[in-house]
Amino acid sequence: MASLKELRQAKGITQEQLAKGSGLRQATVSALENGRTNAQAGTIQALANALSLDPKEIRKALTEAEIPNAADSGRTPREKSRSTHSESVDPDSLGKLSWNWKNALRATEGQSRQWKEAMMFLSPVLHKHPEFLEARKLLRKSEVEANLKIPISDRIPPPQSYIAKAAKATEDGDPVAAMEVLEEKVFVYLPTNIKAGEALYDAARSAGFPETARFALEFAAQHNPDDKHIRQRLASFFHETGELDLACEVLRQVVAIDPEDIAAPKALRDMMARASMQGGKIKIKDPDEAIALQRAEQVGFTDEQKRSELDSLIRGLEQQGSGEQATSAAEMGESLRRAVRLARELGESDLSFLELAMQLQVQLSETFPQDPVLRLKTEELKLEVRTRKLEAAEAESGDGDDPNVELLRQEKVNAEVEFAENVALANPTSAEAHLRLGRAYISAARFREAVKPLQKAKNDPRVGIDIEAMSLLSDCFIEGGLNELAVKEIDQALEKLGSEGLADTDFYWKELNYKKAKILSATGSDDEATAIFADIYAKDSDFKDVEERVWGGG
Repeated sequence: MASLKELRQAKGITQEQLAKGSGLRQATVSALENGRTNAQAGTIQALANALSLDPKEIRKALTEAEIPNAADSGRTPREKSRSTHSESVDPDSLGKLSWNWKNALRATEGQSRQWKEAMMFLSPVLHKHPEFLEARKLLRKSEVEANLKIPISDRIPPPQSYIAKAAKATEDGDPVAAMEVLEEKVFVYLPTNIKAGEALYDAARSAGFPETARFALEFAAQHNPDDKHIRQRLASFFHETGELDLACEVLRQVVAIDPEDIAAPKALRDMMARASMQGGKIKIKDPDEAIALQRAEQVGFTDEQKRSELDSLIRGLEQQGSGEQATSAAEMGESLRRAVRLARELGESDLSFLELAMQLQVQLSETFPQDPVLRLKTEELKLEVRTRKLEAAEAESGDGDDPNVELLRQEKVNAEVEFAENVALANPTSAEAHLRLGRAYISAARFREAVKPLQKAKNDPRVGIDIEAMSLLSDCFIEGGLNELAVKEIDQALEKLGSEGLADTDFYWKELNYKKAKILSATGSDDEATAIFADIYAKDSDFKDVEERVWGGG
């Protein structure tokens, strides 16, 4: 049987011409011809179209490239592993690395729980045996449990660039290199990252490791319970592998996550029909389930329908909690998520329902204590409840002093700080998260604590993030009596604004110069301060009190 290379040469075209005709990269064509990667259905069809051949001929040609031959004797273990489809490795066959595997097991068993040590032992094992699925699972568990954090200043380039690098390695026909990049640069700090999980899935499929690909999607879905995109991709994977019952279960989760997604219930019904045709494995056993699916298709319910369904869900949860009805954690989680959404929708007009949503969200977070996203949503709801209570109290008290209103204001500030701290913890590389935390600390008059997150946000190169961070830093230093540091931050921000061509119009330019002039005035540099106030006045005479300061001389 002719190989892909021979088929190409028979047509009298080069690798470059085949790549152009099929819409593939030349590196991908080269990798396919040399058996370094496996082709998916779309790639096979593209090659067949470019060569004017039947896809079956292309598939057979590529299969020939995967057959071991004498050339394998000169390949490294890593290169050989790329054409290996077995992901079950006998630890005794690891040679010297069997010691690493045994130590990794010891580090994670019993009372020891030495997760970082386990990671150290497992890394060289996977470097040489990327197909060793059990080692990858243990490594990922260790990464989650170790909960490593790294300062934003040390993460240059950011994880997104490594994910892109891994994707390119897969596209260029080196999926094992892609898996190594993800493990060494991304998963060690962000083990549950969805984009990285998808990149691992693509690399594992390309390398011929279907179980590792499955693990990548299942792990990402397990640790991101409110993300419907990863579940949709997992459902597609189960569909491809013929596991239609599992595909149906995953699509049910998609419907529960986003009841307003009209396409999700239709996809579920179609999948259930396919499963039924496959052998009748999946049937709607409960008529209430069918009713729920029909309701999920509706764009909106009346408040009465929402209250009725919410009451039904809460009764079911009470029965589950009392042991009257056997249920799994996944089923309870779906019920709680649906109840939270209904309560939040009703809470838009009734504060008592918003408070109920908060209680249900707390219960959901306690059901899945390892899920950081649920903890964040809990804190977000707590903040929303306190904000609404404060608004209601302010409206009722009018302009009068009310100690209850002041107490609610303080509770809201504390909730903002707690939420911002959790957001920053869950997103250690996000400049927006650190900026938000800095703002929250300033609102709570915790100026010294605000400095560190604001300095992290300041390192973000985007205009707006860095400049606002510098402005807020100057406020912190002013409150602390550190006027020289405040002026230094202001000058840096003004320099950045000038480099962006925003010095004459930007709000921050006026705000920053105004603060600098006030500092100079307070420290005795009245002439310099007056000159800055005059400069602001010349551009915007209505800005704060610059008119009075210029005309009044103070």
